Amino acid sequence: MLLAQIKNLNKKFQNQTVLNNINFEIETGQILALAGESGSGKSTIAKILAGLLTADSGQFNLNKLDFSLVNTRPKTQRKKVQLVFQNSLASFNPKYTIYQSLTSPLEEYEIVKKQNDLKNKIAELFELVGLNDLNLMNRFPHQLSGGQIQRAAIARAICCEPDLLIADEPTSALDVSIRAQILSLFRKLTLQKNFACLIISHDLLSLKNLADQICIMRAGEIIERGFTKDILNNPTEKYTQKLIAAIPSLNPEDQTFYKFANY
Repeated sequence: MLLAQIKNLNKKFQNQTVLNNINFEIETGQILALAGESGSGKSTIAKILAGLLTADSGQFNLNKLDFSLVNTRPKTQRKKVQLVFQNSLASFNPKYTIYQSLTSPLEEYEIVKKQNDLKNKIAELFELVGLNDLNLMNRFPHQLSGGQIQRAAIARAICCEPDLLIADEPTSALDVSIRAQILSLFRKLTLQKNFACLIISHDLLSLKNLADQICIMRAGEIIERGFTKDILNNPTEKYTQKLIAAIPSLNPEDQTFYKFANY
């Protein structure tokens, strides 16, 4: 079922075109990837859809509601689109424990209305994202490992019960084995919570078994879109062909990178 439509999205910074007539759709339960080299405009799209930047023009329809791309959004709309940042550690307030960081949006958006239910809700979120040690909720962000803080960031995003989850380079700072686990987690949550997921990445390897469809971006434009398997096996654009040709062949011991690991 169609969930989100982005139409004619345009953005300039100091008269330089950053996004030019961006159009794409996402279905409920689908993982769509935006791929391309650094500077192609992927993260700008993520920030605009999440309401962190405004666009010069464009339309954004989410679950049959029109979301403004050129004005600040009301609170009722902000909770519907959540963003997992590339640097998860930096996205947390270092003075707050993980518990405090998770309770803040739960209270802000009235997801949990009774104070006594907060701890149970966070325990539920921990289980969903594979954080098995409940004592972690009393630690500060810097006291968690890279994989743990990324899972905590995902928990914070999904606690708002979004319709669209955006992940901007969510595994770029993680070890190979942890990357596979986090990618698996995105697939699990997309199916289990029935939202749509937009993955931003320059790494086509990480998208091979994750994304249902992929948009290839170059210089602020989407130049090719299709099912991930079709794009990676039979790209039509020369730029896409060069991106795929640049993928290093994997050593046998690294094959787990292609596969989903345990959540």
